[in-house]
Amino acid sequence: MYLTSGQRRELECAAERGINAIDAVVQRLKDVNPEAFHTDASLKTRVFLLEPTQEVPCRAVRMHRKDGTTPGAFKLKQAPRPKSASDAG
Repeated sequence: MYLTSGQRRELECAAERGINAIDAVVQRLKDVNPEAFHTDASLKTRVFLLEPTQEVPCRAVRMHRKDGTTPGAFKLKQAPRPKSASDAG
């Protein structure tokens, strides 16, 4: 389940008031709509595109940081390119 459009708007408004307001809205939303939030069990099945900045349980990460001390610096793990007929030459 997802947050409703009204619940998303509540979070947007809370963001304008700061982190304490965000935390209060998130806690209230977790009480009324817990299915909209991940649990440790659901995070363990998740595949992240970018490596989380904090230790978060997950199944896999598609892109890893090149340097753990430089947030935003990522290196894409690429699969080997299949050989084409023109490469056989």
